[in-house]
Amino acid sequence: VYDIADQFHFVPSVEDLYWLELEVFDRDSVKDFIRRLLGKITNSPNLPTYDYVLFDCPPSFTLLSYSVLSCCDLLLIPVNPDFFAARGTSLILNSLRMRIEPHPIPKIAVFMNKAKTWGNLPTKEVEFYMREVDRVCREASTQKKIKAKFFKSYIRERVGIKRAITGGGVPSDLIPDFQNLWRECVEFLNE
Repeated sequence: VYDIADQFHFVPSVEDLYWLELEVFDRDSVKDFIRRLLGKITNSPNLPTYDYVLFDCPPSFTLLSYSVLSCCDLLLIPVNPDFFAARGTSLILNSLRMRIEPHPIPKIAVFMNKAKTWGNLPTKEVEFYMREVDRVCREASTQKKIKAKFFKSYIRERVGIKRAITGGGVPSDLIPDFQNLWRECVEFLNE
């Protein structure tokens, strides 16, 4: 556990986790890996109590993804504003129940990522996909009884985000985007 700031800690993944899933014969132990890890963190006298634990997972259903999904309260799904991503949202929401059961289905929040803007407002194309994904989330909530919600917050498309990964930091004009997204996450968790 690395201290990034007083109240922000980071546990990096390791390449061995990928191979663990492929090589371990006891699949059930891999499924409960994250639950056991969180238990160790929670019960460690050397670590603080955390309000939130965030996991970044690949957009595929692996045993490790299942391990994370089986113990989370909120699943945050970024969707790009394009036809295939909008169609894929419906597929993801419909298949999550099968993937996570018998564990409780977490709340699911979907937001627009890489949104093209004109000034500070989303383009007409982005607005179209936002309405479409919102409709899909509402249908999943009513028809599939999944607590899915489309967030009004969006992350604008900027080259600066790619630079942030290499150490440039998030551009200051994008910080409100992330603050709005975080605010909606906390509000949805507390509903």
